[in-house]
Amino acid sequence: MEYRQAREMSGATERVYEPTLSPDTVFEVLADRDRRAALSYLRESEDDAVSFETLTTHVAERDADPDGRDRGQLAVRLHHATVPRLAGAGLVEYDARSGSIRYRGHPVVERCLDCALDSGASATSR
Repeated sequence: MEYRQAREMSGATERVYEPTLSPDTVFEVLADRDRRAALSYLRESEDDAVSFETLTTHVAERDADPDGRDRGQLAVRLHHATVPRLAGAGLVEYDARSGSIRYRGHPVVERCLDCALDSGASATSR
C-alpha cells in the first residue's frame, strides 16, 4: 500500500502519513452499511483503540437488524469481512491477538462518509 505525506506544520514537516486510496477503494469501502457503521463509531470514539466486542455491540445497535441477522452472524461478518477490508484499505489497524481495533482514518473517506451518513444511506442501503 502506498502512503503519502499528509501535513506540514510551521515550515517543518510533520510526518503524518495516510494511505493513498483510489476512488474505487473509497466507494467500495463505503458501499457496505457495516463498514460505514464501524468507521463512524471508530471515528467518533474517544478511545485510542476499541475492542472487537465493543465494535460489534455498536454496529449491532446501529443496525436495527434489517436483515434478520443475529449478533453472532454479525460478529462473524465483522471478523471475517468488515474489519479485514478496513485494515486492508489502511483505515484501521487490527490486532487479532488482543482484539483491539485502532482507527487511522483518511480525509477523503471521512468526507464521503459524512455525505453518506447525512443522506441516510447508512441505514437504507447495503
